[in-house]
Amino acid sequence: MSRVFNDPGRIPKEKQKRKINQSTWRKDLSDAFKESLNITKSLRNTGNSSEEIFRVQISFLMSLYDYTIHEVIKYKAVDMYSGIEVEAEKYKYFRVSMKTLQKAIKFPDEPLKWLTSELEFQNDKISYINPRRTLEALELITDVNIFEQYCQEEGFDYDNFFKELENLTFRRNEIVHKMDIKNKLTLERNEITMNEVDNYISIIEKLVLYIIAKI
Repeated sequence: MSRVFNDPGRIPKEKQKRKINQSTWRKDLSDAFKESLNITKSLRNTGNSSEEIFRVQISFLMSLYDYTIHEVIKYKAVDMYSGIEVEAEKYKYFRVSMKTLQKAIKFPDEPLKWLTSELEFQNDKISYINPRRTLEALELITDVNIFEQYCQEEGFDYDNFFKELENLTFRRNEIVHKMDIKNKLTLERNEITMNEVDNYISIIEKLVLYIIAKI
């Protein structure tokens, strides 16, 4: 069984579709993430104002991050239901609607028909861009703090790494919600550089691929 991975529609003229098979979801989702990230990276080749492109890249990057975290949760939850993965403690107490329960009784061996729909219904309007929200969401599918595990394996200071993710969230919100304007009277905007953007892209790329592979 498989579902279609739709890259964020915010990426114009480059909407991708890739089949994600439950049995190979880690590889398929990783490949889909890389493809979408390459689209984000390639925006710099449009010839438009560099700073505007940098801001768009940050926005797209975090949309892709948010989307992928949602997908990871759905596929890992199905694996836990199927007995492929050990159930997380929070998963054991996951509540479903009566409508979903009726589907589960009707299709007990086809969780893609009902479990993913329930997760989408409950979570798709919730943003996981903030790292604290990411960790809270991932508690459904793991008892491990995946950020701490990642930092330990990579030799990063956890507090510094977490702060960097918070800074990226703040940066993204300034761009998306305030047009990156720091002075409303003069309409002066915050400075943004290629190095800053490349650093954030690198951070998210490595972290997301790690989460997909290790969670």
